[in-house]
Amino acid sequence: MLEIKRALISVYDKNGIVELAKVLSDLGISIFATGGTAEKLKKAGIKAGWIAELTGFPEILGGKVKTLHPDIFARILATEEEAKEIRIERFQLIVVNLYPPELEPDIGGVSLIRAGIKAGDRTLVLVDNQDYNLVGLILKNQRGIPDDILKELNKKAAIYVLKYQIENYRKYFGWDIFPYVFEKFLDLRYGTNPGRKGNLYSIDGIRPDFEIIKGEVSLNNLYDCDSAVRCAFSLSRHFKDKVCACVVKHGSPSGVALGEEPREAIEKAWESDSKSAYGGVLAVSSILPEYAVEVLKDKFLEVICAPAFEDEAVKKLMMKKARIIRAGEEFTERIIEIKNAMGGALVEEYSDKSEDIKKEDFKPAYEFDFSEHDLKEMIFSYEVARFTKSNAVVISSNFQTLGIGGGFTSRVDAAEFAIKKTKDFLKSQEKKNKKKVFEKFYVSSDGFFPFPDSVEIIANELKTIGAREIFIAHPGGSIRDKEVIETARKLGVKMFITSRRCFRH
Repeated sequence: MLEIKRALISVYDKNGIVELAKVLSDLGISIFATGGTAEKLKKAGIKAGWIAELTGFPEILGGKVKTLHPDIFARILATEEEAKEIRIERFQLIVVNLYPPELEPDIGGVSLIRAGIKAGDRTLVLVDNQDYNLVGLILKNQRGIPDDILKELNKKAAIYVLKYQIENYRKYFGWDIFPYVFEKFLDLRYGTNPGRKGNLYSIDGIRPDFEIIKGEVSLNNLYDCDSAVRCAFSLSRHFKDKVCACVVKHGSPSGVALGEEPREAIEKAWESDSKSAYGGVLAVSSILPEYAVEVLKDKFLEVICAPAFEDEAVKKLMMKKARIIRAGEEFTERIIEIKNAMGGALVEEYSDKSEDIKKEDFKPAYEFDFSEHDLKEMIFSYEVARFTKSNAVVISSNFQTLGIGGGFTSRVDAAEFAIKKTKDFLKSQEKKNKKKVFEKFYVSSDGFFPFPDSVEIIANELKTIGAREIFIAHPGGSIRDKEVIETARKLGVKMFITSRRCFRH
């Protein structure tokens, strides 16, 4: 427990500082502050000394030099024994935040933070005004800061100053350097293969948005969870009154479906391709209730993900081999992808929401009739294609994938495989006496069709299994777009051009 007797305050962002200082003052903690901060506290009726009173040296160069003085840093770095020896009183609390990184570099504030961190368990460094209330409450109740809270807040300060300096170099100096700070979050069972070591890192001090309820995970488990969860949440943003279930195997969906409730969605997603689903990862967009777990009792899955689980559902899932992960959606607001290539690092940053396909993206390639329902079905199909490895072709109907062809080097092969899987699905339904009749098929491609051949194969093959209407959506952009569109028109295929390529490598 760190007892707080004296505090040094020097902040650019003064939001909340008066309230914190009042708590400190009421507890009898001595406060010293730099120019603008001291003035604000004094105007609020809070007793605060000037830093210059300690150093005997005024602020100079328009405030550029305020705290850079041996007396100040001795009061931070000294042990209690050393402080007694040289007859000074230490600062146990340093409250600092820095001016924006696009301005000239903050030197004094950065130095204070680094000194406080170096002092270890002798000093608390507070850099985020969101933590003022927490620290105030703890001090009111305990008069000191517990060791675990001290450690976490000082770690936060370390990441804050690292991030600040990187941003400062980028924005002030114009240096194009890597803008992220990584901290190890989790040791994984192994990497892509058992011979490799795998770790998960948090970025810029933000914890990954999931919780492992049961089991240890590997790198591949998390890759597949990422694809499954993002696909499920993406569709739940479009279809807020439905539940989405997505099964992923080796980075690509094997089956995706919407349902009125979780059990229906899971059953449909699994049935889409039960052969590939074996040993996959399941993500559900809603809370997973106990009754829905019954449908999983004879199904082998590596991981089961949901935003929440009923307690009884967790008890039942504990009896399965599958790992259980509670997955949030917040991380989809900021996706950072980093891959090694040719000895360098490729970096992409985007948000899933910004890449969601929209109804207005579907432009008819020629004049034909379609309904609002058809557009919704196309959105479903296209979003699944977005989370399928390229080259990808997805065939769906009734908000259920029937055949997915992903990861092919040829778009024709992707189309043929998707058709094969569609036929396999229909045969499996016949064997179970669940014969389903699909008259409308919705087909999405993650990239343009370079030749008409894929369109011809899709149209001709789907007609052999009862298709009366076939919709195809793709980004367009091929030099043979006119030929592809004319082929679709002649075959009676209703084609949309989205101008939205969605490769996934």
